[in-house]
Amino acid sequence: MPLKKKKKFIQRLQHSVCFDIGFDVRNENRDASKPLINFVQAGSVSDKKFIIGDLIISINKIKIKTVGDLDFEVNKIDWGDEVLFEVKRLNKIEQVKIKTISIENYQKNHVTWPCHIKVKNNLALIEKSAFEYPEFDRLVEDDDILLSIDSKKISSLFDFEKITSKYKPGKNVEFKIKKKDKSKEITIKIKLINGIKAIEISKKSCENHYLKKAGSLLFKEWVLSDYGANHLDWNERRKEIMQLETIAERFSNSRISSNSDYLKDWKNKDVKLLTSLLKPEYKDLNFKLNFFSLIFNSKIISKLQSLNLKKDCCYSFILTGKVINGNWDKDVPANIKNFEKLISVKDKKRELFIDEISKNTLNFFFNTMIEKKKNILIKYKANEKFWKFSNIKDAELSTALASGFESIATNLGYWFESRYKFNKAKIKLAVDDFCKSFFLEYPDFNLERIKEIEKMDLQDIPDYDEGFDSDYKDKTTISSYVKKEKVSGKDCFVVYYDSFPNTYEFEENSVFLKVYAFDVTDLDQKEYEDIYYETDDYEDNPKLDNYLRDNCNVIKTNNFDWSEGSSILVQKKLLNPNEDPPEKIAFPFSVMNFPKAGKRKIAFRSFICKKELKFHENEGRPLDYQIVNYRPEHFKLNEYQDHFDEYDSYPDILAYDASEIDAEYKQAGYLGVNRQKLDSLIIPLGFSIASINNDPQKSIQLVKDNIAFRGDQSLEGGINQTLNLRMIYEKSKYTAIDPQLFLKEIKNFSKIDERYEIINLLLNIATDDKTLTAAENKFLDDVAEKLELNQSKYLELKKIETASLKFVDFGDKADESIFGLSKDMDNKTKCKILRQEYSRWNSQTNNSNKDKRVRAKEMVNLIANLRKQYSC
Repeated sequence: MPLKKKKKFIQRLQHSVCFDIGFDVRNENRDASKPLINFVQAGSVSDKKFIIGDLIISINKIKIKTVGDLDFEVNKIDWGDEVLFEVKRLNKIEQVKIKTISIENYQKNHVTWPCHIKVKNNLALIEKSAFEYPEFDRLVEDDDILLSIDSKKISSLFDFEKITSKYKPGKNVEFKIKKKDKSKEITIKIKLINGIKAIEISKKSCENHYLKKAGSLLFKEWVLSDYGANHLDWNERRKEIMQLETIAERFSNSRISSNSDYLKDWKNKDVKLLTSLLKPEYKDLNFKLNFFSLIFNSKIISKLQSLNLKKDCCYSFILTGKVINGNWDKDVPANIKNFEKLISVKDKKRELFIDEISKNTLNFFFNTMIEKKKNILIKYKANEKFWKFSNIKDAELSTALASGFESIATNLGYWFESRYKFNKAKIKLAVDDFCKSFFLEYPDFNLERIKEIEKMDLQDIPDYDEGFDSDYKDKTTISSYVKKEKVSGKDCFVVYYDSFPNTYEFEENSVFLKVYAFDVTDLDQKEYEDIYYETDDYEDNPKLDNYLRDNCNVIKTNNFDWSEGSSILVQKKLLNPNEDPPEKIAFPFSVMNFPKAGKRKIAFRSFICKKELKFHENEGRPLDYQIVNYRPEHFKLNEYQDHFDEYDSYPDILAYDASEIDAEYKQAGYLGVNRQKLDSLIIPLGFSIASINNDPQKSIQLVKDNIAFRGDQSLEGGINQTLNLRMIYEKSKYTAIDPQLFLKEIKNFSKIDERYEIINLLLNIATDDKTLTAAENKFLDDVAEKLELNQSKYLELKKIETASLKFVDFGDKADESIFGLSKDMDNKTKCKILRQEYSRWNSQTNNSNKDKRVRAKEMVNLIANLRKQYSC
């Protein structure tokens, strides 16, 4: 019997019609769940018309079988329509007529609860909602156990829905909750709010967010997507939006300099994030392209030409590099004036007319000219005639300094210097505003904004001579020491500040003191130096990063009031100019979770930093864009460095100091606990890949065999391993194991070397039968991506493990999966990689191992076909 074709759901309304009823949706699959009502909001249009237990069988005389069918039909309804339902109630068919009113009426009568629940092992575990209830949010965590609401016991989703459906907005309600560590029970009383109030609170929260642009965009898109309901993945979009200001700042810093973060070198995931945050009219711009591909894009042309002065063309200036001291390359005359449209490009052999070729062909031409370092000959149309002749003119452009978008931004800075006599401070502000104007929520950049900047009194930061006195220029400095003391009867570590900068110079609401604690016991000076001098470059030494990450771990906490990110212990204080700086900061020993037990050395790291500085949610270290910054460790271990930031490489860190103290921790360290947790997460992941080609019994045996000699080898660890294997096996009998549920947790509980252990374990399980299928390969690729493994290292590992297999199917995209080729590479780069791979595999075609010979010949044939495809 052919499968039923799924209906295409098209969202018609910004705010879908809501009847304020709920259903028992199994595994969040609305297309497989019956429309059996388990919730009817008191006071709504459905109150007393539907009852809990009704099974909807039709809507407006159209038969339905699932909640998904109901969604599809409700999507056709407008607010104000009268709707006819048929329901099965106590084995009778009843007709229910409901007159819809308005989205405002729905929001007025709808209760927004502070949480939902999920049931696990007969316990109602709390899942906090996005709506704000300050007292509830402060005291309650996800996975705390909900015992009762107003003394009514909650042990199932049915209980929760039945009880909550009886409440109206404004009602006081009491929650009884047991903490997830089962340490204590708490009682919380709140006043329920309706949808209108919840939206008002959300709007205010977004407006007051320290990331103003991101907060504003977040609220706008939330409303436009029916409060996240009709967005494919609202949580993922929310993460993107919250990075708006970070990515816009990174993009606007694109200038030609020795340490520039060139857009062409950005990772694909960062470029994808960039594109998702651009204004709609710029989403088709590929900012990884070269200077000429971008400067001749019609949207860039229009944007720059909008800045033209009456007698001077901003666009022509940037294109040719005509500046105060001459041209970028004096061998190429500045021979373009009043540029309007590009007509053709040419080299010595042929002329390509823009209207007759594709964008890809044009981009390829520009790339070729830049690679060969040849000047580009163009024909263009000007917006006025030259003398008595045509307004079509030839010109020659140098490729000498053409990088990418960075060249446009840099040349625009020269335009502001030449035409407006801007100083460095004004140039930076103007170019930053121009770059950020490509992004959502940032205003357009125009002549009016330039005039505003022109009137500003912005002073340049003085340039200091790098001579004898350079080390004595004014710097923000901080000095600290730490002691053990009792504070309010509690044992504490107290960080004292015997030197602190003058806060009067700080901008209001812009600078913070943030203090983190790290266990530095295992950092070894000699071991560090041995790894350091392997490359003599700590900024590009993954092995060194791994050493620091493995041997220096942040102190964590289970106390919500003392944490940020993934339970990172932190003390944070806003340093406003009208307030006195802190003299000391205390950390109660009782809230601290050490990574390891025993006698340890703890460093309290104090950062005076701008609010824009982000810290890694798992490691507690500062971030340079998306990259973890290990500068505090390098500063501690490199005895030749006298200053934390002597070259001003970390502008968001205004001052830094660390003070150390000995401590003893008698509980189990969280790293050991994490290892046990990690072992429990690997089992369902291994079972998932084993189940692709095996029955459950064979699958669980494969997992058992492959994890026998890894992980926690203690007696307790072995017992936990056996129990977890049995639990997954039993669970698989009645429900599918979803690996996606475990991948995020694995990332949180693992170090990078452990993640490579995991992928190797999965490879061993998948290839136990001496084959690798396309489905298994796709599973492995997805895990590698989710765990953020280095693609090259992962592919190398996969090549080694699959070299002697009898059968390998890498799927339709074999070129990408096997050889690391990507769409962003040009054919020249692909051919170079394929030549290297050909040599590697061809040398194995005479291997004494028959299986390796067969695999090598298959790979050689595949490479040969690919080389034909790319004309190698």
